[in-house]
Amino acid sequence: MKRISRILVIADPAMRHSPALRHGRELARKSGAALELCLFDHDQLIERTADLVSSGVMQLAREQFEQQRIQWLASEAATMAEDGLQVDCDFVWAPQLYEAVIAKCLESQPDLVIKDAPVKNPPARDRSYGADRKLFRYCPAPLMLVHPTTPDLPSHVIAAVDVSPKPDNKAALNEAILQTGLSYAYLTGSDAHLAHSFPFDRPTVVTSIELRHLHDQVRHEDVERFKRFASSQAVPEDRCHVLDGAPSAALPELVGKLQASLLVLGAAYRSAFDRFILGSTVEQLIANPPCDLLVVRPEGFMAELEKHLDLEGIRRRYQVRSVPTEPAPRDEQAADA
Repeated sequence: MKRISRILVIADPAMRHSPALRHGRELARKSGAALELCLFDHDQLIERTADLVSSGVMQLAREQFEQQRIQWLASEAATMAEDGLQVDCDFVWAPQLYEAVIAKCLESQPDLVIKDAPVKNPPARDRSYGADRKLFRYCPAPLMLVHPTTPDLPSHVIAAVDVSPKPDNKAALNEAILQTGLSYAYLTGSDAHLAHSFPFDRPTVVTSIELRHLHDQVRHEDVERFKRFASSQAVPEDRCHVLDGAPSAALPELVGKLQASLLVLGAAYRSAFDRFILGSTVEQLIANPPCDLLVVRPEGFMAELEKHLDLEGIRRRYQVRSVPTEPAPRDEQAADA
């Protein structure tokens, strides 16, 4: 991961000082990065009644909706600025969150985007879960989903790679995943671990001996590939973990064992029906994240994004409402003290 110089935090529409906001603040302190707070929100009632009321009434309702959020953003930014952080903040009227975030990323070019994980259940019925899936599909920048119970800065980081022989572009993505995990661990003073899961369970005793031998041979080759990759990246053996079973189950187990608070993954893409599809591991972990998730993009992601989305149209549809930041008023008696 390149040096973090700008962090975009997606603020909670409920206007609360959420884990993502705290995480962004602490990471900005550690890295010296500029921090940008952006609240993406809209009111469906205002949009649906636009044809039923006069344009003046609708405009006033929208301005009041926006102003409440702008004032909250300005207050949060001013408090952080008093701590010495460089903070900007913006409001975006965002009927489609993922499109609005893409537009913002194209404008400000953040090195990292941070968002709160949804806390409602079940995830399949949660709108925020669906929005997060689209964000993970399309967000141009590395995207971190912050778990509600993780600390502001991690103590253990796990970089999860896939060393299976196909497709050929996995090698570069695996390196990017590991380097991101190592960079984040170095920045936050945490431990970095490398993990890979062999996704096939060993056949039971009722199956043929030949099938069990085939499993053992394929697993051995898989482990050897993982060892070669770890050795090429100078990862100590005691920080390497070979797991068995589906990654969506094996990785959360390792997270619990190490008490890790950040899991770094790669989001490879394939195109189908003109959209990106996340790998099943990422999809399942978004639904029930065991800790903070950080998804790294493969090389050429922007080129693929341009093939599937009308980026210029997205730029035009979403205009950013910049919020001026001023120091928050301070208690004179406290200042004198």
